[in-house]
Amino acid sequence: MRMHTAVILGLICTGAWGATPECDATLSTRDATAIRAVIEAYRTSWLRGDAKGVLATFTPDAVLLPAHGARPVVGTTAITNYWWPADGPPFTITKLEITVEAVEGDCRIAYVYGRDDVAWRIARHMWDDAPSP
Repeated sequence: MRMHTAVILGLICTGAWGATPECDATLSTRDATAIRAVIEAYRTSWLRGDAKGVLATFTPDAVLLPAHGARPVVGTTAITNYWWPADGPPFTITKLEITVEAVEGDCRIAYVYGRDDVAWRIARHMWDDAPSP
């Protein structure tokens, strides 16, 4: 199974918007490099099948925005239950390419946008959607 989706990742810190004497108006090269390292750790953790490694790239209050307008999934416990439910089928991510188009922000907020190309295999799966009326 494959899907191509646009990816927007945000690293949000508290504070007011814009530059101040204590805050540069743009990210430093060091910050941008650190953000790219988090994205790479996320990518390689998925490819290793390392759920703990994937979750380590999130803050405890992270928010996952599922596809198709589903409700946000808030916090790493909820994300764990969403992506790795106890009764879910085993799966393997066979391909995850993340193309970062930009890393932007300032000392209070950073955001990344780009694309991903994902492929996976599921060992067993049963659809349980109710039949249409």
